[in-house]
This record gives sequence, C-alpha cells and structure tokens, in this order.
Amino acid sequence: MRWLILIVVFAVMYIYLKTDHSIDEVFDSRIHYKIGQIDPRFQLSEQEIIALSQQATRIWEDGTAKSWFVYDPKAGLSLNFIYDERQAETLIRLNQLEQIEQTQQRHAVEQRHLQDQQKQLDDSLLHLQQQQADFQQRLDQYNTMVQQINQNGGATAEQRSGLEQYKQNLQQQQLQLQQAIDTHNFNVEHINQNVDSVNQMHQQVNQHIETYNQRFHGRLFHKGEFDGKRINIYEFESKQDLVLTLAHEFGHALGLAHNQDPKALMYPFLKQQDMMNFKLQPADILMLQQR
Repeated sequence: MRWLILIVVFAVMYIYLKTDHSIDEVFDSRIHYKIGQIDPRFQLSEQEIIALSQQATRIWEDGTAKSWFVYDPKAGLSLNFIYDERQAETLIRLNQLEQIEQTQQRHAVEQRHLQDQQKQLDDSLLHLQQQQADFQQRLDQYNTMVQQINQNGGATAEQRSGLEQYKQNLQQQQLQLQQAIDTHNFNVEHINQNVDSVNQMHQQVNQHIETYNQRFHGRLFHKGEFDGKRINIYEFESKQDLVLTLAHEFGHALGLAHNQDPKALMYPFLKQQDMMNFKLQPADILMLQQR
C-alpha cells in the first residue's frame, strides 16, 4: 500500500514538474487560468483583467450553479492581450461612431432651433398681416374723409390741419410697416439659409452612416481565440464587450463549439446578445450538458 502511495506522489510531482500546470490543477477539476502577456496599448492593468475575467467566469457559474474556472497565478492556461490591426480598427470604428453620434446630436439641436425659428416667423407673419390690415383700414378712412370733404366744397382750416396730422400718422405707420416687412423678409432669408444648412448636415449624417456601414459589419468573435493553452484577446470596444469575449473563449476552453442561436454566448457573432445584462441561453447550457 505504501508503494502505491509513493507511486501516486511521484506521478503527481512528475506532472507538476514536466507540465505547465500548477499542483492545484492536478487535484481540481476546474479550469485554472492565469494572466499572461498584456500589451500596454490596451490600457488595462493586470488587476483589472483579473476582475473582468472573474465577471466572465461568473456568467458560466450563474447559468449552471457550478464553478467551472478559477484564477491561479501558476496555471497552465494563460490570458494574453495581443494588440494588432484588429484593435486599431476597432478604435477607428468607435471614433467614427462617436463622430456620427455627435453630428446626429448637433443635427437634432439645429432642427429644434429651426422649428423654434419657424414658429417665431409664423407668429411674426400673423402680426405683420394684422399691421397691414390696420394700416389699410386707416388709409381707407383717410381717403373717405378726403372724398367727403371735397364733395362738401372743400376743407376748412381746421379740417386741413386734422387731415395733415392724420396723413403724417399714416406715413409714420407706413414707414414702421415697411420696416417690419423688411425685418420679416430678412428673417425668412436667414431661416432659409438655416434650412439649407440643416439639410446639408442631414446629408452628411446619412453619408457618414453609409460609409460606416460599408466599412464595418457585425463583430466576429475572431477578436479572441483559444488554442488549447492560451486565450488570446485581440480586440474589444468596451469592458462589457471584453467580459463577453472572455466568457465566449472560456466556453471554448470548456470544449464547446459555436452554436446557431444569435442571442447565445457561443454564437460566433457578438450582435444580438444582451450586452449589459447577459445570461447564459438555453443553447449554451444544452451544449455544455452534451459535451
């Protein structure tokens, strides 16, 4: 019996010395992983990656009520962050997307401002029409008085004075009305220029969106890969995106392939998944049970 124990001990020591696995892995069925290479251009510390990786493993634990992974600085499986053209392209895409969103926000602000201006212009037009009607009424009254005075043999000195004062008031009102018309026409021209500007901005937004859609498509999970000994991460656009990418690659470490449910973790595209509140889908759990 002692010989059997010694043989087991020597076997365990041999495995520990001759492989990349820690001694804990020999007696623990969970998958042990460590943090390997981290390119500083990702701007992530080792502690941040440990925390994010643990969020990723909890997706599997919460979905199955079982612990599948454990962080182990001496583990054989390593998480590596390798910066290449994929992350550079992702940053370009995010920058273009931010520009589109900013342009859309400016366009929305300009549209609201234009609507306010149009309402003010409509109110101004109603007031101007009222002024024109009032002027025309007073002008008609003046002409009627002149006609009546002429029919009665001419104006007295007092009537001439009153007519002259009335006429001066009409001229003053006419001048003010013309100034109001000129101001209104200026505002109309200004708003038309703003309409052209807003329309041009709308065209720019559509052009940017078209260019963006032509260049960037659904995000493949090739931004990460598992080769049996390493999980290499090549790109991500946010920390939550990284959590799902890590969880996806951890799924491959469990021996799972891709499935056809577009909302599942093991679907090859990260597109329809609930990014902010993701939970394992039945398709993921079924693959895990059938592995």
